[in-house]
Amino acid sequence: MNYIVLETQKESAVVLDEEGRFLKVLNDGYTVGQTVPKVTPCHAFTEGSVPKRVWLQRVSAAAACFIIALFAYFQIFERPIAAMRLKINPAFRIEWNRREKVTGIRAENEDAVSILENYSGKQKSPSTVTRELIELSARHGYLKEHGSVTIQMGFGDRDSTRSVWDDLEKNLKEQTAHLGMLTIHMEMSGGQNAPVPTTLLTSASEPPESGSSVETSSPTADPGTSNTVHPTDDDDDDDDDDDEEDNDHDPGDDPDDDTDDEDA
Repeated sequence: MNYIVLETQKESAVVLDEEGRFLKVLNDGYTVGQTVPKVTPCHAFTEGSVPKRVWLQRVSAAAACFIIALFAYFQIFERPIAAMRLKINPAFRIEWNRREKVTGIRAENEDAVSILENYSGKQKSPSTVTRELIELSARHGYLKEHGSVTIQMGFGDRDSTRSVWDDLEKNLKEQTAHLGMLTIHMEMSGGQNAPVPTTLLTSASEPPESGSSVETSSPTADPGTSNTVHPTDDDDDDDDDDDEEDNDHDPGDDPDDDTDDEDA
């Protein structure tokens, strides 16, 4: 079958076949009026491009779904949901996500800025970051023996906040015992279900058991020391001797009665 070239363009041409049909074919250097025995229809190439467009559309849709899923994951699991303040002399604000991993630490004064210069703490547990910041503060000289630490749990997810509170209350005392005598005061901001404030003393400053000793402060003693009076075995022996003397003394043998008898 022969084809007559009716129109040419840069990449295609229009031809007329012997059956009177107009066809759009690939321009193989044709000129208008030329008769050619064989042509290559353009649809032979366009048919193969359709699956490619579909593939690109599917890839685009999958990428969009991935971005949406990533955003949703961040909003659910990585977004901060609770926070607390750690006050020593440096003051910090610690935030964590639903997985109870720290997402950020903010310095609230100049002393805290110097400590955070070489410390990150991200993706660690809030209790671990709290312990490490206390240790760093002690290492930089901001926290000494007989010092105090205040932990204020802020508003946020109730379950996560309570979980971190319980972890600190259970473990922080033992974890910071090597720093010496410290007082750790914990309190929670507002809320009907907020636990009462708690004061933790490190093992070096364990309070005495009830009835075992009485602590009295000497007026001239060093402010960091105290005098402790303990009951001794000698006091118990003196009490026993007094009891024996009372038992040996007969109420009927009054010395005054004996004197009266002699006078008579």
